[in-house]
Amino acid sequence: MTISITRAPPVVNDDTIMALRTAVIHLSQGRIDAAGAIAQRIVDERPHHFDALHLLGVIAAKRRQHAEAIELFSRALALKPDAAAYANRATARNLMKHYPKALADSEAALKYDPRFAPAHHARGVALKGLKRLSQAAACFQQATTLDAKHADAWMQRGNVALALNDQAAALGHYQRLLELQPNNADAWSNHGVALSMLRRHAEALRSYQRALELQPGLADAHANHAVALSELGRHREALAGFERALRFEPQNSTALANLGVCRLLNGDFAGGWASFESRWAVRAATIARSSHGRLLTPDNFGAPLWDGEPFDGTLLVWPEQGIGDQMLFGSVIDELRQRVPNVLFAIDPRLHALYARSFPGLAITTLEDARKAANYARQIPVVSLGRHFRLHESDFLKRRRAFLRADAQNSGAMRRKIAKQGELVCGISWHSKLSEFGADKSMPLAALGELFKLSGLRFVDLQYGDTRGERTALRAAGGPQLLHINGLDALRDLDRFAALVDACDVVVTVSNTTAHIAGALGKPTWVMLPQNTGRFWYWQAGREDSLWYPQMRLLRQSQAGKWADVVQRVRDELAARIPGDPDAAPRTAATRKKTAMQKTGCRPATKKSASTKNKK
Repeated sequence: MTISITRAPPVVNDDTIMALRTAVIHLSQGRIDAAGAIAQRIVDERPHHFDALHLLGVIAAKRRQHAEAIELFSRALALKPDAAAYANRATARNLMKHYPKALADSEAALKYDPRFAPAHHARGVALKGLKRLSQAAACFQQATTLDAKHADAWMQRGNVALALNDQAAALGHYQRLLELQPNNADAWSNHGVALSMLRRHAEALRSYQRALELQPGLADAHANHAVALSELGRHREALAGFERALRFEPQNSTALANLGVCRLLNGDFAGGWASFESRWAVRAATIARSSHGRLLTPDNFGAPLWDGEPFDGTLLVWPEQGIGDQMLFGSVIDELRQRVPNVLFAIDPRLHALYARSFPGLAITTLEDARKAANYARQIPVVSLGRHFRLHESDFLKRRRAFLRADAQNSGAMRRKIAKQGELVCGISWHSKLSEFGADKSMPLAALGELFKLSGLRFVDLQYGDTRGERTALRAAGGPQLLHINGLDALRDLDRFAALVDACDVVVTVSNTTAHIAGALGKPTWVMLPQNTGRFWYWQAGREDSLWYPQMRLLRQSQAGKWADVVQRVRDELAARIPGDPDAAPRTAATRKKTAMQKTGCRPATKKSASTKNKK
């Protein structure tokens, strides 16, 4: 964002004017102190000299003395109205985040000169600061229409387009900026961001590399380069990249949070949890917010953050992020209660019945009610429990078990509706509603076609949302009848939905709420994951089992966006479980008991001729 003198003083035989012209030349060549000395001398001699006051305001702004700049522009404007002075004061106010006043100044400038590009630019910045992005975009477009070489306006057009999720337009704006300023490191870095958001990560790497050639200490470019490496599966290089970014800018919270994610993804839990705590400094839509929209953090919660040590008071555990994250950490509740007997667990109301049944005696509430009552001595966000209970892989493996219990009556009723003698009941879910990565994690129902060719399977719809269109199309194309429980809202009624999941023999799903419920219930579950983008940290890299859930298989795309190989692997593994193959019968409670006796040398007490061969 720049402040500039838009008109040089006229050429006249006046010592003051000539001095001003000299000051402007000094300023244009970077000699700020020399320019300031001349302008200040003129103001000392002629306190009401408009151009000298205006120039001093520009110089103050160049020195980042924005409050002083505003005062000088105001003194100049008290002498006479001027579009450039209003626009420059608007820019200074924008830099101080005084957006309403900046908006008023920019509109005043446009009254005096409607075609003044810097005023349109300043108005756009103010509107952007006020979150009126579409209006801001129109202002920046008008600025570039009036002045096609206005580099800041092209940059802002790209930034706003990214904020509006129009990555293709943003890419075009950054390319136009780079035509004007091919050595602009920030422009190359933002160009890479647009490419990354378009899932063109290899190309993005080249843009980030160019930014770093131009400005090796640009921390954001190092961090963005590392994100692209991680998205390409080059995690070791990504870790080194985040660490480089932090060497240049140790307080870069985004880089530190992403370093935490990358560490967690690669199994460095002790380092990962510590770095991931910086997420609270990152203003992201996934962070838990109060009902009033104020960012809620451990620092402003109103009670001390729990340090992991035992104590006698009440500990509030409160939710952040989504349903899946809240369910993941249900696996540590029993350990938590051993360390702190009085736990108040605030979770999404949709989980209350399920958690009350699964953890008898646990005090359960909502975040809003907990905040109002404030009857707790310590507090901790749910994801931060990881740093106290899951520091090593062994911490997961020795405690990996099913921890949620579905309602037995509802589950039995569901089973009677969906089961058929001789067929394996397979629940399926194929879509994620997540706004940012949902498309990466989702597939059309028809993409599961290879599964539907298997005989001996009975398919049940576990997909939340309206699936009628896809189910009808599948049937019309010769696919199976997908059993659907009418009246069950899988998003709102998670307790009944868990009963339906529990009634299935196996579950095949993408990464969504269904995966977490099935995993927490201990159902044999296949989770189909994208290659990189959209795969969350809790599905660790380099392993096909889940550290969080006991009977879960993690199958990843070998090529980004291509699901066929994943579906084929699920089909092959499911085929081994279909009834009729004695070597691959589904493991029931009875077969698990028989296997245990065989391993210890015991024989069944009855039906001596019967034998069960269990295939793991």
